[in-house]
Amino acid sequence: MILAARQTGNANDLLCLIGMRELVRVTKVRTLYRHPQRNDIVVAIDQITGLGTFVEVGVTSIDHQAANTLLAKIERQLGVDELHIVTLPYRDLMLEAAR
Repeated sequence: MILAARQTGNANDLLCLIGMRELVRVTKVRTLYRHPQRNDIVVAIDQITGLGTFVEVGVTSIDHQAANTLLAKIERQLGVDELHIVTLPYRDLMLEAAR
């Protein structure tokens, strides 16, 4: 569901009226990159306020092994292959950081 900018405040008010409380607010700026000759590869750079910058590399392929091989190659080329892999959603990371 996509809310128009003017509806965001209304949605927040409605949630409060039915007893919901804001758990955490995640502010994300995502930049997507795609090679002009490789539609099967997407790299996303997420800047999360209060957490930092995250890199997500996606490879689309019906061949699982080929996708994993290509993914490893791209991560090596980007120099992110040795970084810690984060599996938690940003929501959980924000909650953890607030403790």
